[in-house]
Formats: sequence, structure tokens, C-alpha cells
Amino acid sequence: MADPSPLNRLLLAAALFCIGWATGCGEPKPGPAITHWPKGKPEAWRLVTGDPSVETPALLSNGLIGLRISRLASGWGAGKSLPCHTWAHYQTAGEEKIETVPSPLGVEWTVEGTPVTVDRLVAYEQALDLQSGVLRTTFVMDVRPRVRVSFACNQAIDPKRAVVAERWEVWSPEAVRIEGRSRLPGEPGLGSEEGVRYDLAEGGAWLIGTKTEPTVPGETANGVQTFRWDTERAVVERVSRLDAGGRYVALLRATGRREVARSEVPQVPPATDFANVVAASANYWREAWDTDIVIDGPVEDQQAVRSFVFYLRAALSGDPPINLGLSPLGLSGQTYNGHVFWDSDVWVFPALALLAPDEAARLVRYRTERIGAAEAEWRVWRKAQAQKPFAGGLKYPWESSVTGREVALGESRSQHHITGSVAWAVEAANALGLASDADAARIGKGAATFFEARSEQRPDGTWGINDVMSPDEFKIGSNDLYTNLLAERFSSRYGEGRRFHRPRDATSLLTYDEDPLRTYKQAAAVLAIYPLQDPEAESQAAAMMDRFEGKVTANGPAMTDSVHALIRARLGETKRAYQTWHKSWEDFTGHPLLLFSEKRKKEVTYFSTGAGGCLQTVLYGFLGFRLDSRKDANAPWAKELNGGHWLSLKPNLPPNWKRVVFKNFTVRGERFTVVVDAAGPKVTQELTTNHAQRRHHG
Repeated sequence: MADPSPLNRLLLAAALFCIGWATGCGEPKPGPAITHWPKGKPEAWRLVTGDPSVETPALLSNGLIGLRISRLASGWGAGKSLPCHTWAHYQTAGEEKIETVPSPLGVEWTVEGTPVTVDRLVAYEQALDLQSGVLRTTFVMDVRPRVRVSFACNQAIDPKRAVVAERWEVWSPEAVRIEGRSRLPGEPGLGSEEGVRYDLAEGGAWLIGTKTEPTVPGETANGVQTFRWDTERAVVERVSRLDAGGRYVALLRATGRREVARSEVPQVPPATDFANVVAASANYWREAWDTDIVIDGPVEDQQAVRSFVFYLRAALSGDPPINLGLSPLGLSGQTYNGHVFWDSDVWVFPALALLAPDEAARLVRYRTERIGAAEAEWRVWRKAQAQKPFAGGLKYPWESSVTGREVALGESRSQHHITGSVAWAVEAANALGLASDADAARIGKGAATFFEARSEQRPDGTWGINDVMSPDEFKIGSNDLYTNLLAERFSSRYGEGRRFHRPRDATSLLTYDEDPLRTYKQAAAVLAIYPLQDPEAESQAAAMMDRFEGKVTANGPAMTDSVHALIRARLGETKRAYQTWHKSWEDFTGHPLLLFSEKRKKEVTYFSTGAGGCLQTVLYGFLGFRLDSRKDANAPWAKELNGGHWLSLKPNLPPNWKRVVFKNFTVRGERFTVVVDAAGPKVTQELTTNHAQRRHHG
């Protein structure tokens, strides 16, 4: 027997509940029937929550808009809008922060005069379908003995446009009085015979609602449109667009009302209705999942990996006229104000470079398009420091605004490793064909010049960088290892070839000078092992991990455990690596629909940095991909890249995974599939667009 659909499962639960009523003693009383909501089993392609009491809202995003959606499928709660953000709404001065705008989603329901609330539900499910991108929310409420009303809402976002759509269906075994109050993002303006116009301070918005039919009383007041039915079934379908030209909510269909003609809906792209948006979403994800990581192992692992890919790709699927890059929380909230940090370059870019190269390239273009801003920051810094006559430097801001200006406050501005991190990412992108030779050379040279101007020669002839904040972020001091290695890397390739001081003791390299080996906010010294892959650090990897891994504060950012897991995998400690990898996401995704939080004890989602780190563990740890400046003669598979770089493969699968298939990943325009199992890796090159024919490649 085939598995029932989510809706059928919900209806089955409702039917069983009715049977319980019919066979019970006495007259049943409507009211809350469930106080504990059971947790469902994980599914490979669906993220599901069966608990409507958990407050963390769901998220739909596409890089153009980001919308929070409540457990009851609304963009509104407690009379106010849930967070909603668009690419077009940033402050144009000051910190250039992203602004919150009113959500276009939001229907609040009343049945027989009783509001539909979580405490009145007898069945519930909210599920995000990773294969189509559709969020489906279904719930059931008792209204009187043996009569219950079922609700189902499907919501989808167009991956390439600032358009979101929803379709509500409400049904009951007999006629009931239903009222839907539709929240509108604006204040009421001039009315018209055919509809009602709502104006917004940002530049105009439309709500199109047809004239009220005699059998379906309707009213619009105070930013709320109300629909009333006395029926067994009601349907409401809406489409909303949020962009620079204003925002609108267009009511396209409602039971008992005539359909709005396309000519009556201003600014609506042709054929934009609910079905059109769902089709666009399904088509995008069908093509996106042509590249997939298929794990023969625990379903929880498969679900988690696909969730990371989904949320990261979703955050970048739309391409706004202004390249926003990717803030650590994207358009999911105001934390970090929509600004860009090293997260984009070091944690997210490598995760997407093979999985979604077009989206990865956009992250790099954010930096290359702002070379002028980095030049301006260099000039300001150089003047303030009264530096020697260095020319041609670049200084990327630690916290980059939409325009590329530094907006960080206080000591964070001393995280000067950011310029080297940007140059590192652009260099890797150039090797993979995702950035030009000219951009890689310009940014590499600019980084070399900055670090050489920033450094001072030491008595032993090496160069040091003082008063700098380590990635640890608990320390401002001298000679941070990660920063100095980046400085040496780009000085040797584009500058004077300076040798930079490496803090160390008799056992191993240290995080910075006078490192007390006590507590760190996040991974710092081990970044020399990965992503920098410094030969000396790699030779000391086991000792460094034993010294630093256990000293990171428990409430530090999510990506620390993922880099620890990656390094352990490369050391061959696959069981320990797997356990650490699980910590790197299980501790941070205890929210509905696997929303990723930055910290264990603080619920702020969706943290793209954490998802990127966990994907890197899979790609560069368990699957064993490496990007190096020379070919590894011992690698079972390697491919030459641009500029003499090589991509190689040395898998380190955890014991829990019998087999992994990385399907149709792209390297310099060519597609490959790698299968890793107990027999080792097998790589095939895809020859046709439908991937029906393959040539064995290694």
C-alpha cells in the first residue's frame, strides 16, 4: 500500500478521532483534544513539524524577499506583521541596514464565531516539501459535537521573482459559518467601484478585491479585508509581489466572488496566479536537485544535508538588480542588518562551489563588484595610520553594507583577516572558473599590499601584525596565526615575499602570541589546517586538535564543530568526526523545519554560515575533496583546474554511511558524478544533458 499523502494522513487522524467520539460514553464536548503533540519520523524529502505550539516561524526566501510564516500559515501574529524583508528596502544612509516591511501574507480564521487558535486544534501538520519548495499547513478544529472544520494552506515563493502566493481551502461535513480576515500591508486609501486601493509609504501598493456579491458579504476596513461564508467549502487564493516599484496583494479567487480580470491587477506579470508560482517553484527545484548528495545511511543525515542545500540555494535563487551577497541570516531577519561578513567567503562559498556554482559565483561577484569600495576603505585607513607610501592596496570591511562600506562598530573593525579571507575565496573561485584572472590578481595584489603595510619587521627577520583581532574574537593582540598565514600567502604570490611570524610553543602552532590555551569563542588556530591547508599546520593537525577543540565555549557560533569534524575526518578518525558533525547541526536545528540557529542557547534563524560549515564537512571531509596548488599523486581521482590548481578526492566516509552518491556536480563547466562506498570512489563524467550516457573518468 502506498504511503498516504499529508492531507490524507490528516483526514485519517480526524476520522479516527470522530470514531472515538461515536463509541465513547456521553455527549462529547468540543475543545482542545491534544496537549502533547507527537514528533513524527524524519523524511528524506520533507521537513515536518506536528507541534503547532512551537513559536519559531517557518521561512520562505529566494534572495529577493524573505518571509516568516507562523504555525497557522500567517504572516501576522498578535495583531502585527511577522518579519518580512526585500532586496529593495535598505536604509540609504547611516548603517545602510535592511528594513522590515509588512508581510503580504496573513489570513486569520473564525468558525461559528470562535477564532481558530492553536489551543483549539485536534490535528496539525506543517511541512516544507524540498522537492517543490511548497510549504503546506493543515489543521483541524472542532466546532460542535461531531462537526469539525479542516484547513489547508499551500504557500510558495517564485524562485526568480519577488512574488509569493497562497491558496487556502476550508471544508466541513456540513455548512458552517466561516470568516476569514485578510491582513493587508498598508493603510486604506481611495476606494473604487471595482476594488480597493491601498497606498504604502514606500511608493504604492494595490489590493484588488472585487465588488461584494449579495450572497457573500465582504468588507474592507482598517487594513483588513473580511470574507464571510455559510458553506461547506471555501477557497481563497492570493498572489503578492514585493519589489522596488511598490508592493501589492491581489486577491485572484475566492469562493462566491467572481474572478478578477488580469487587466484589473496593476503590475502583475502575465499569468501570475497561484498555480503559476507553484509551477515556477517546482520547476526550479526539479532542476536544482539534479545535483544532489544521496546518502545510504540514517534518514536524519539525508534530511539534514538536503535541508542545508535547500535553504542555502533558496537564499540565493533570485538575482536582484543589486547584488546583496549573502548576510549570515540572509533575508530571514534583521540580525546582522543584511550586511556581509567573512561567513560568505569562507563558510558558504566553498559549500556551494561544487553544488551550485552559479550561486557561489554571485557571492564572489559581491566582492569583485566592490573593489572600488575596498580601495576607498584602504585610502581612509592608510591616511589614518600615516602609513609609508604603499600604493594599490585594498581593505575589505569586516561588516560590509550594501554599497561595500565599513559599518562595523568598535573592536570588530580590527578583524583584518577579512581582506585575506576575501582574497582566498576569489583565488579558489578563479581556480574553479568562477572568477576572472584579472579579479583574482587585483584582489590578491591588493591584499598583499594591505598586509605588508599593516606589518612590522621583527628582530628575527620575520614580519608581524600587532593589535589585530583573531577569528577567536575573544582576543585583540599580536600575530594571529590565521591572519599571518593569509598575509604570508598573498605576500609570497603578489608582493615582496615576506615571511610572517608563526606563534608556537614546543608542542605546536598557537592561536596568537601569548596564547593562554584556555577559552575561545570559535575555531581560530585550526583554520590553518582547514581551510588554509598550510603544510606545517596539517602536519600538526592531531596535536592542534587535541589542544584547541575542547576549549571552545559551548555557546559559540555553529560552524566551529563542523570544521572540527572536517579535520577529524581528514585525520581518518571517521567515527569521532561523524559524532562531532552531528553535534554541529543537531544542537542548532531543534526548531521546526530544521531552521538553523547561530548558537545553541539563542534562537536566531536561519544561520546560513552554520549550514555552509556542515556541508563543507560532507564535501571536504567525508567525501574528501581538496583544492590544492599542486597535484596529489596519491589521490584516486584528480582534475586540473585553472592556474595550475588541482581538485582531488580522498574519501573518509563515516561508518554509518554505506554509500554516498554525489550526483552531477559541476567543475569548470563539466559535470561529474562520484560514488563512494567500501570499494573506494568511482567518478564518471556526464556527457549529455539528461545524463543518460556516461564516460568512466577515473
